Amino acid sequence: MRQTTDPVTGIPPDPEAGQVHGRFRRRDPLLVAAVSALAASSALLWRLGRSPDLQYDEVVYTAAARSVATDWRLTWTGEPFFVHPPLSFLVQALVLRVTGSVGWVLDDQIVLGRHVAGLFAVLAVVGVALLVHRFSAPAGRNRAVALAVVVAIVLAVDPILVRYGRLALIEPFALAASVGLLHVAVRAPAWRAPTHVVLVGIATGLCLLCKETTVFVAVTPLLAAVLLRHRVLVLRSLGGLGVGLAVWGVFPAWAAHLGLGGEFFDVKTATLRRFLGLVQITGWNRPGASLADGFLGQLGQYAPTYVVLFTGGLAMAWLAAHRGGPTHAWVLAWVLTSDAFGAYTVLLGTLNEQFFVYVVPASVVATVLVADSLTRGRGRSIAVAAVALLVLLGTSGVSWARTTTGDDRAVRSVVAWLDANEPACAAVNSTGDAEKFAMTGRTDRPVTEYATGGAAASHGVELFLLSDKDTRLRAGNAGPELSAWVTARGTLLTEHASTTYGRLQLWRVPLSETDPTAGVETDDAGDFVVTQGSRCAGFDVPAGPAPLAAAWEAAGGRAGPGEPVTRAWTDATGTHQVFTGLVLTAPADGSPVAAERLVPTLARASGAGWERAGLPPVGTSGTGWTVLDGLPVDLAAVLGPAVGAVSTAADGTERQAFAAGVAERADDGTVRLVDLSAFTTAVGSGLVVPAAALGPEPAPALPDASPEPRRASVEWFVPALGVVLALLLVVLALSVRRPRAAGGPVPVEHVPGARRSADDVAGSTPRPAALSPTTRLRTRHVLALAATGTAVLAAAGLVRVSGVLATPVSDVPPLPAATVVVPGVESSGRPREDDLVNLLTSYDVRALVALTPVGTPQAATAELAAAARSLGMSWTRISLTPDGGLPAGVAEEVLSARDAARTRTPGAVVLVYGSGTQELDDGSGVLPDLKAAVRAAEES
Repeated sequence: MRQTTDPVTGIPPDPEAGQVHGRFRRRDPLLVAAVSALAASSALLWRLGRSPDLQYDEVVYTAAARSVATDWRLTWTGEPFFVHPPLSFLVQALVLRVTGSVGWVLDDQIVLGRHVAGLFAVLAVVGVALLVHRFSAPAGRNRAVALAVVVAIVLAVDPILVRYGRLALIEPFALAASVGLLHVAVRAPAWRAPTHVVLVGIATGLCLLCKETTVFVAVTPLLAAVLLRHRVLVLRSLGGLGVGLAVWGVFPAWAAHLGLGGEFFDVKTATLRRFLGLVQITGWNRPGASLADGFLGQLGQYAPTYVVLFTGGLAMAWLAAHRGGPTHAWVLAWVLTSDAFGAYTVLLGTLNEQFFVYVVPASVVATVLVADSLTRGRGRSIAVAAVALLVLLGTSGVSWARTTTGDDRAVRSVVAWLDANEPACAAVNSTGDAEKFAMTGRTDRPVTEYATGGAAASHGVELFLLSDKDTRLRAGNAGPELSAWVTARGTLLTEHASTTYGRLQLWRVPLSETDPTAGVETDDAGDFVVTQGSRCAGFDVPAGPAPLAAAWEAAGGRAGPGEPVTRAWTDATGTHQVFTGLVLTAPADGSPVAAERLVPTLARASGAGWERAGLPPVGTSGTGWTVLDGLPVDLAAVLGPAVGAVSTAADGTERQAFAAGVAERADDGTVRLVDLSAFTTAVGSGLVVPAAALGPEPAPALPDASPEPRRASVEWFVPALGVVLALLLVVLALSVRRPRAAGGPVPVEHVPGARRSADDVAGSTPRPAALSPTTRLRTRHVLALAATGTAVLAAAGLVRVSGVLATPVSDVPPLPAATVVVPGVESSGRPREDDLVNLLTSYDVRALVALTPVGTPQAATAELAAAARSLGMSWTRISLTPDGGLPAGVAEEVLSARDAARTRTPGAVVLVYGSGTQELDDGSGVLPDLKAAVRAAEES
């Protein structure tokens, strides 16, 4: 039978391939694709709505895709998103538009996005299997199919791919694009030069437009050409890489079109610094994180992946110690670039788990193909390899079952509980990333990220979401300090187990009645006091023209007169407001604010009701009643004279009536006012409260750090990318019309998977392995390679251990104008609330002193004061003189705070900072005076 030369490779077909065998051979790729797709879809697409739990990245990425689908804006914060390229977001947005799911709730859109991403992960697995089938062509039809199917099954159940191939993230899209690039590049040597350069360039550009991390895959064809020592292939690969970078250039061109080229450069520079490890803010190499703890903590889930990565490294070493044909060169180039990327991220770079999605496929392929070469024709070795494969698949299957079979929906369950049991206005403070809770509910619920319980309470937040994993890893602002504060004071409302987050708990911590800062916010209009729910509603205490707020704060605020129960109202006599313990009035004639002396009237009007409420008897004032012990001076001045003796109530508390209120002493010795609001607002109290003053007001919006929305439309990007791709295809079409001007195919010996000649087949009994033929390098070359690799790894390890890439740790906190005044006393600008944990744990700051201008409301400093106290730090406020100078004795007070802190904690530091409109910097004139005064006091 006459043989027909293959039009691509120029090689006659395998003589074993008769008509029947040839027909089945042509169907082999379809068989591999079908089996691989079945295995991958079974592993990656099952129960995506139930497991894993919602992740921060997929929440915000899906929100960005929805924004694109709605109005072309690539953002979820109002800022254009430059950290990652837009291609994967455009694909997800297209799916939302085509399926009509743009109006769905975000939770359902995430599940849809997971299915889309999962399909791309399946495509990636199928693509890798088809690559292996092509690479294994020299081994024969059955062997090639078997090796491809083995690779597909191992990949389908690999824990890292199961983890990230089932999420609505960028990784599945980028991995599929990377595999597509390899398919194009492997076949490209058989094409003419223009076709090679243009198509590889387009594939490279689309790969980079999914995620720039895939750049190591983009250089794999170039490295393969270098390993093949083929100058023409090297030049073509460089051309393809250049075209790919030009296609990616549409991304920065879009930023320039928006007028944000400078911001794009800054974002990309910061991203590159993070990738190189020069800045560590995420991943296992960041300060405070332990790589060993991360490795051991994930060992139960990722053990099969660790084994594959290790065997991939051994396979890479074997490949480097041998020389072979084009398949050998391509597999070595792929695993070399992948392992180099993985090793760098582990030793020096930003080590994020999802990066290994790009490393695992090359390790699996190299391991399987090298194992095929080592076991070829060796029965015992084949049995050992088969057992090892079964053990690997068994452990991977256990990990897969643990990941997919549970009901890992703790985030959804907690959010659903909140939606069912708490009003939409109820604010929640969460550990970790707040967006995953804020964006997935069916209500527009405020979710905060305060690092301390005191700061959250100062804003009236009573609900707290705690995740074991987030707390342990200090994900987000909060850490163990917040969890300890909440669990010591709160009540557990609901708890849900989560494979992803450990336990996810919802707690309620009621606002303290004795904390004057709890639920109090100040602005120019006065104080807003939260009185209902978790920051749902409350009342304004006005600062002017009737200065009720200043009088209320001076009397102790929530811990003194209590919280407001009405709005302020004005009548002919002045402006009035009812609090739980008393009524404050600013007289119309401008007299100082005073408490209404209503107690005698209330007692007479209520009759027996006063006694039934357990309130003390009321006599007359001025009869020399002994005053209740422990009554604060400021509160006593507001209450007026006693109008009755101290009496003991049925519950054992001591109570006494005063002209303006009733005080009681609790078991802990603290004195507070009894709630008289039911009497003061009742008919006959002598106080006419308008109906309009009785209803609470919604809490004002929390401070929003989100930037103002800016131009973020990708509508220009899509046609620009289309124009670039169309121009490249036009160039390709023109080159086809001028075949003499274009370079021809590369000789077949440089094409992986090319079919062998009849002479090759006849002389090979049994059939060779997939990587055949290979020859071992000389011993001295192997030793030189081993020494080089060891030296590189050792150098990287030494760089990591040496701390050269670590951010230098300063002796003073990372705050504006931070400086040492004297040992144990430092000064700076105002810290943020989330700075306090770092100040405590890293700089041993145990006391804070706030310098405030005269007249600064108490509530203006409430957040930091409450945050410091919830961490066990002392906090002191010192008012400056009216002209902005330091008051007398400030140096002694600062040193006293330091000494008191050091009696509890040796080596403790006190931090003096400016608050309100006063900032401590070298230009204010206060800092030099403070330094001089403290140093003089220290020397004396």
